[in-house]
Amino acid sequence: MTKARSTLSISECGQYALGQSLPVDCPSWPVDVFAVVGEILLRSGAYLNVVNAWPPSTKWNDHIFKVGDQWRATAGRVAPPPKEVRGWWAALIREQMQPLDVLQKDTELRGALLQLLAAADEASADAGLYVGDNDDFSALAWETLAESGGRTLCQLIDATRSIVLPKLHTPQTGLTFRSLSHHLALYTGGETQPHWHTAPLLTDLSRVLLLPWPLTIDSKAFKRSKSDLGNLPACYGFFKYETTAATRGFNLVDVRKAVERAAEVAGGAIDAVIFPELALREDDYVELCETLNTIVIGGLGKKRGSKWQNHAAFGFPHHGEVLVQKQSKHHRWRLDRRQIEQYGMEAKFSGKEFWWEHIELGERNLHFLNLNTWLTVTVLICEDLARQEPVSELVRAVGPTLAVALLMDGPQLLRRWPGRYAAVLADDPGTSVLTITSVGMTRLSHPKDGEPPSTVFALWNDAKSTPKEIQFKDNRAVGVVLKLRRESFEEWTADGRSDFGETSYLLLDGDPLDVVL
Repeated sequence: MTKARSTLSISECGQYALGQSLPVDCPSWPVDVFAVVGEILLRSGAYLNVVNAWPPSTKWNDHIFKVGDQWRATAGRVAPPPKEVRGWWAALIREQMQPLDVLQKDTELRGALLQLLAAADEASADAGLYVGDNDDFSALAWETLAESGGRTLCQLIDATRSIVLPKLHTPQTGLTFRSLSHHLALYTGGETQPHWHTAPLLTDLSRVLLLPWPLTIDSKAFKRSKSDLGNLPACYGFFKYETTAATRGFNLVDVRKAVERAAEVAGGAIDAVIFPELALREDDYVELCETLNTIVIGGLGKKRGSKWQNHAAFGFPHHGEVLVQKQSKHHRWRLDRRQIEQYGMEAKFSGKEFWWEHIELGERNLHFLNLNTWLTVTVLICEDLARQEPVSELVRAVGPTLAVALLMDGPQLLRRWPGRYAAVLADDPGTSVLTITSVGMTRLSHPKDGEPPSTVFALWNDAKSTPKEIQFKDNRAVGVVLKLRRESFEEWTADGRSDFGETSYLLLDGDPLDVVL
């Protein structure tokens, strides 16, 4: 006889998030309540009902804003949350032994949970973001995030159970749990580890220099690599791209000259310099950041034993120091026959159907660089954009202002895969996406589908304007400056709360400007 499966209860779901039995008294820190209630609503799917019958009163929005403000004023202190919050939590405790699916029918309990979630979100406005003169809540949120190593804003809940991070965008299409909050992002995936860095440079990234280097690539840089896997099927081989002084094709003096010239062309200091995947080696980015006193983002290749490391590296100046971070690529590039022909490497990679990039696959981390109250940047490496899992859930939850995808790829045409996947993130959650490859890779690419060759090396995609393919207008150019602007728009949660037009988007401001040395 098959043993009957037990039904997950509301209590068990909440306990999983909290790591202990639900306390009779409501936790004072709004973020912890958001995580517990969010886990229950997410697993039950009961949040969907906000588009069927909501709100509970005609003046609900004003009321929930008021409750949120009151909760924020007492959060982290000995004083308990507002009486409304305590009442909604009491309703949860009374019914916690009910099966989780009761939320589909119990409108009173479901309403209590949705209001707890909304009040916690409103109480946590700007939590973890740089806002200048912080109130007590913001200061405590910063401290909490720092103590967790940049992994979560929760105080009672360990990051191995549930993670809550600052949030920049609320999806304005579709309906998911992410549609229910403006300020807090719930991430339950666990496989990708977030790292939040607050580095208040007070910059708006208004002038960004793209250096799509190397400008030429010799296919000899792509080589066969010996397999270290005893069970690798015969149809697969390994390849490597050797990032050496020769394959890099430039020196740091060239970069400094380009940045100086870019500042003249753009009419002001350059806020960030961006290179494609595997354009840099060793500690190039550190030296450049120190010398230029500007943000440097680029792909870094480094040999380690029989394998190569493929990292996204970024350095940013901070109070006279240089803060640096590196992030491993999450997926190996797999060369297939079509790509081998596209890049003219048939003779080199014959005899096998597929070739894997021979790189280390380390822990899956995703770094977020928070520069001010509205601007947060994250970086992806090639396949990390193409393979939606596991990183996409975390990117969508946070909704960073800008995602930069560093590629070793052909032309960045809107119709190709980078354009398609960038458009997905621009649509939901509303992140602006820049993809960049090297001009050398575009020149190495020879389409076999009858399409003419192209040297479009970058693509800009955002939620508010037409995507922009980027290439040199002057064949003497070595880079382009993107002039960017901040524009604010109103966003709404699915339960009807406005952000009052305070959500910012990063948009292109005019045509890219060629940099000619």
